[in-house]
Amino acid sequence: MVKAKTRRSHSKAEDAVIRKRKEELRHAQDIREHYVRKLERTNNLYTELSDFLSSLEKREKNLLK
Repeated sequence: MVKAKTRRSHSKAEDAVIRKRKEELRHAQDIREHYVRKLERTNNLYTELSDFLSSLEKREKNLLK
């Protein structure tokens, strides 16, 4: 009795392409994570700056009174 292969074996070239695509995907994911961290930092800095400017405007109004 001969066992039927249930899993398709890949050639070395196919394995190389699969490995390359996985590396490219990992790289793209790393870039995305880096972008998300930078965007979060930028948003936090913007919020901090907006709060500071609002506070500064209130102080200026109080000084003019």
